[in-house]
Amino acid sequence: MKKVLSVIICVLNLAIAFTQEISREGLGTIYKTVVNDSRVNIRALPTTKSESLGFKNKGDVVYITGCSVNKENIDNYDGYWLRVSLTDRAEEYWNVKNGWIFSKYLDTDGAVEVSTFTVEKINPSTEQRIMSLDICANRGTSKKIIRVYPSKLPNQDFYTFTWSDDEKEFTYKDPVGTFIWYPSTNEIKHISYLGSSCESAWCLVTNDMKYLFQDYGTGPGPRGLGIFDIESEKLVYSAMYDDSLDYDGSNITIYKVGSDWAISQNRLTAEEIEYVSNFKNKNPLSAQQEEYIRQGLDVKVLIEYRLNLETLKATYRGCRYILTQ
Repeated sequence: MKKVLSVIICVLNLAIAFTQEISREGLGTIYKTVVNDSRVNIRALPTTKSESLGFKNKGDVVYITGCSVNKENIDNYDGYWLRVSLTDRAEEYWNVKNGWIFSKYLDTDGAVEVSTFTVEKINPSTEQRIMSLDICANRGTSKKIIRVYPSKLPNQDFYTFTWSDDEKEFTYKDPVGTFIWYPSTNEIKHISYLGSSCESAWCLVTNDMKYLFQDYGTGPGPRGLGIFDIESEKLVYSAMYDDSLDYDGSNITIYKVGSDWAISQNRLTAEEIEYVSNFKNKNPLSAQQEEYIRQGLDVKVLIEYRLNLETLKATYRGCRYILTQ
């Protein structure tokens, strides 16, 4: 009898070891679990029509890092798509690729019910702080007030914010990605599974909801900019922007840095190298710029383009000097 009990305890301990919440320092809570069937598809997006990124088999360990928004019936099962990290180490976040597995094929702590969000309080901007929202995350039997910092483009009547497992208050039962908030109705709408705040100041959405702009970087401009197609969630253009995003509803201003390093790393085309060379010849550095260089700062050439979002064609507009650290 003691031997039987020992085996049962051992099995229970193994189950606990492979299905458990994991709270990560400075990051959100995720869930370690196992696949419960063979050759389970990992999808690029939470739909059976999306491309397969590979398979997982029964007993394979995965980490759930968020949920889809809508419940679906797939293979006679009412459930949600669960976003899973494709790394084997729970503590990693940087450069981790994610995929989606339907909840029927993962062992979870009972039925998964995804959190819903409602706005509790609007905190107006002041001279010392930017506007924020206190949002109630309704998590079944529990509730949690989370704070997000929405952004918007000029003349838009909506704001966007992101919520993902790089946020400390996030939990794996929360929907992930980019959300739209309409101040006129206080409605929150999920717009994309893309988007995070890690090394990023914001995600913004075009007026027609076709593209998502993701900021990359933490320092002063120019900073990285990713332009994603919202429907496919594919990166369609990678560029840089300076200071604020110059967008008029159809076009956006983007940049390349025409530095010696960029030239040595083949980051510029022959045409762009010629742009930089001609600009330097016609515009020698001023005495003040020379002084900046002696102080250890750097003066670079910024190549400016205007990108048409309908055609994704960039038109050259000129060069100018920028001061960087």
